[in-house]
Amino acid sequence: MEQNIQFPTFHHSYPLQIRFNDIDSLGHVNNSVYFTFYDLGKSRYFEAVKIPLSIGAKPML
Repeated sequence: MEQNIQFPTFHHSYPLQIRFNDIDSLGHVNNSVYFTFYDLGKSRYFEAVKIPLSIGAKPML
């Protein structure tokens, strides 16, 4: 039985350059670095759609 699964389409992307410290000697991205990538992508997404990250937050100078 074949199932036709629909996946959501995401229209946001952010080019990311992997730094030397992000990978190990075998070229694998360190597990803890993925959280940094996630946070960066989340911040850039909210900036793109103009949603403040926290209510009442003031911009940092």
